[in-house]
Amino acid sequence: MLLVLLAWALESALVRIAWPDGRLAFATQTLGAVPFNVACIALALYASTFGPALSVVRRALLFATCGAAIFDFVSVVVVWSVVDLYPWTDLNSGIAGALTFGGIFIWLGLLTALLCVAAAIPAAQRQDRQRLAWVLVSFVPFLVGVVAGNLHPWSTDPIWWALQNASFFFIPAGLTYAALAKRMFDLGFIVNRAVVFAGVSIVVVGAFVLLEWALGRWFEDVSHATSLAVNAGLALALGLSIRFVHAKIDGVVDNVFFRKRHENETVLRRFAREAGFFTDSATLLERTRTTILAHSEVTTVDLVMARALDPNDAAVVAMRAWHDPVDLTACDTSLRGEMAFPMLAHGTLVGAIVCGPKRTGERYAPDELESLEAVAHGVGLALDGLDRSAPDGTALAQIAAMFAAISARLDQLAPKVSR
Repeated sequence: MLLVLLAWALESALVRIAWPDGRLAFATQTLGAVPFNVACIALALYASTFGPALSVVRRALLFATCGAAIFDFVSVVVVWSVVDLYPWTDLNSGIAGALTFGGIFIWLGLLTALLCVAAAIPAAQRQDRQRLAWVLVSFVPFLVGVVAGNLHPWSTDPIWWALQNASFFFIPAGLTYAALAKRMFDLGFIVNRAVVFAGVSIVVVGAFVLLEWALGRWFEDVSHATSLAVNAGLALALGLSIRFVHAKIDGVVDNVFFRKRHENETVLRRFAREAGFFTDSATLLERTRTTILAHSEVTTVDLVMARALDPNDAAVVAMRAWHDPVDLTACDTSLRGEMAFPMLAHGTLVGAIVCGPKRTGERYAPDELESLEAVAHGVGLALDGLDRSAPDGTALAQIAAMFAAISARLDQLAPKVSR
């Protein structure tokens, strides 16, 4: 998505450069189609990453987007090769400009790229559908603006350019609203990476400038060769220290942005270890549910024992076969939730912890999945240990029946003994 935005920004900058020479202006106009087509292909490839294997329709739309970009590039080369016969300054009527192959394929490329996004929405997982829908809603006005911009030569009214310029506003506005209001993107992670990058850049560049100034003052009387050697050594030292600086800044920034998440992860991992010291299974199950609700972003938690699970359910089969968490939105299952974490003991499925969607609407982060998986594993081992240490119910019933029979027989013999 970043490549899409950068490529379209480059295209917008190229086509808006005012050159005094008409031939040079036409060159920038035609070359601006290259990053535009790159953006269309990147958007189509972004949409193809959602959902399972691409269907015939989605594959055809992806190929159509790439084909439109290739034909547009070819048309740019052809038109530029005959630029003397087709000067940009003679397009006053606008009819020839609107009907050029390049303009037609630009429209088709953007249209098929947006159709790729639309086709990916029903095929994507439930938590990804709203994200794709917001991407589509943000880019559709841009398609209208592109069409208006290409039709601009048909009219001298500046409203056409105004409409195209306004269409660019919908992309950042829609994506920002989805990130802030709808929490469709992990904004904390994005800001985290941006702050880390900025911090590393400031430290490295600042250290280089400061040390360069200091070394220049200390070695101002040395030869040119010595000065170059000192500068090379300084650059090498800073280059080798980037990994160390990055790790330190990453640790500080990560602690600031994700401190609550790390605290929750620590609590869950401690509980996974403490689960083995419970002596009552009912108390253990209740404490597991309340701990997960209190120290995670999940909305619901259900603990389902193995006897209540359908052994042929798709999610149950996957947990028994792979011993990994299962995304319930991606399989046909009767379990109600978003993620199921298998409770295992010595390779046997004891039950499952079924968690609902997160309160923020975001997907589960890898560290959240690992901590919840650790809880499920610890609780599974604890439940298996409690079941093994508890007397078997059938055996108790048999022993009670035997004692009852012996007591009844003694009652029958008691009168004979008294006589």
